[in-house]
Amino acid sequence: MGWDEGLVQAVRELVGGGADQERHLVWELASGVRAAAPGEAVLVVSGTEAGDALMERLAREVPEEVTAAGFLGPGDFWEPWVVALPGGEIAATAFAARIAGGSAEVGVYTFAGFRGRGFAAAVTAAWAAHPELADRALFYSALDTNVSSHRVAERLGLRRIGVSVAWG
Repeated sequence: MGWDEGLVQAVRELVGGGADQERHLVWELASGVRAAAPGEAVLVVSGTEAGDALMERLAREVPEEVTAAGFLGPGDFWEPWVVALPGGEIAATAFAARIAGGSAEVGVYTFAGFRGRGFAAAVTAAWAAHPELADRALFYSALDTNVSSHRVAERLGLRRIGVSVAWG
């Protein structure tokens, strides 16, 4: 599935918008997808005792690398979420980037020192299995230029179902 530049231009003319555009690839995220957490990492899930303990810890102090990534406190981990903790350090998180009606889209962030090691795939798979998402259609998307995110979709065996374009 590639980009039909003529169609993209025709839609832009219909909906308006500036010259800036973001192009995303969209995959279906099935709840049965699996990926093991690397090494000794523990996956902590919102709505559990361990999840509550992690949020209490973050309410007291948020590590500098976590705030630098834009997670300023517990409220920035949008429920439902999953966090990978190797050695007690936050390596990656998957959270509800969009949730409405019968669908939800995962947002994934892997912290710099942990990239390329499978943490993103592990938290994404665990997020897809979260009980709060059981009756929803789940989606994973990434900018067309985000090769690392494309690799996560490949690692999980996700089926690409479409593309989207947004203009600024």
